[in-house]
Amino acid sequence: MKGRRPGGSHRCQFLVLPAFILFAAASGYARAEELAAFAGATDTDDHTSGSYSWQLEYRQRFWRAFDFSLAYLNEGHVPGHHRDGVSAQLWAVTPRWGGHFDLALGFGPYFYFDTQSADSPAGFRDYHGVGEILTGSLSYYWNSRWFVRMNLSEIHTPGNEDTHTLVLGLGHSLEPLPGSASSFADKAPAGTELGVFVGQTIDNSATSPRSRAFGIEYRWSLNTNVDLSAAWLNESDGSGGSHNGLVGQVWVVDPMLARRVTLGLGAGPYFALERREAADGDSSARVEGMVSLTASWRFARHLIARITWDRGFTTQSQDRDVLTLGFSWQWGQ
Repeated sequence: MKGRRPGGSHRCQFLVLPAFILFAAASGYARAEELAAFAGATDTDDHTSGSYSWQLEYRQRFWRAFDFSLAYLNEGHVPGHHRDGVSAQLWAVTPRWGGHFDLALGFGPYFYFDTQSADSPAGFRDYHGVGEILTGSLSYYWNSRWFVRMNLSEIHTPGNEDTHTLVLGLGHSLEPLPGSASSFADKAPAGTELGVFVGQTIDNSATSPRSRAFGIEYRWSLNTNVDLSAAWLNESDGSGGSHNGLVGQVWVVDPMLARRVTLGLGAGPYFALERREAADGDSSARVEGMVSLTASWRFARHLIARITWDRGFTTQSQDRDVLTLGFSWQWGQ
């Protein structure tokens, strides 16, 4: 990718993904929901460099042969750039041939975060922008719950470099999300959790410095596939000082193995209580955005182990990843 500056930052980006998740969860035409994880490669538009790529995708059928998806895409590290982003796509899907194969074509916005080398005191800048993503996919379903999928995407980002990604992934179908208020109430909640977690924050910068992170989380299950959470997150010893705040998120959850194991995709705002300073002297934003992936294991009747990856993004150059491991007590099943 070339070092061209995107056309400005977008302060409302952190509000977009939660709105899309709520739209997906509330759709009255919901018929099938899927979660999938992918790995593959990235190629720049001028074919001068490449890198690895990985993707997480939630896809939902909302009307006949049309799907809606949310995805996180990491385009890897090419010289001078570390870029990833979140996409929301509408898909046209073919009938399933022989009960196993289908093709789909999707298009939508791509909200990207690009850490670029820069002539600044910090040596980098985190640029944010909105582009477009066009994806073709081929899926093979070997039973009603499991499938393999290949995604080929073309990403156009005005003011930045266009890229192509090719990823192959494994997916799992969720139980259908509710299509009405009555069916929503009929899907039993998994319970309520209160837990603690510890881990590490990795700043998205030229050197990727690390710091300690810890906090407390309260999680409330609305029903089998939708959770709400509130957490206090403290990043105690970052390069710019403490970063301390509250996080509220909406989660799409996939329970497996009689609810002993769950996977979840979440998003929501981060409200700063204590703000650290960046290398250029600017303080962090009061309100930021957070997108997350979590996996949990209920190893006893009321005890749950949980690992979570959070991606925090701001309008300043202070994007970061937070990796945590925690334990919680669950009740009310």
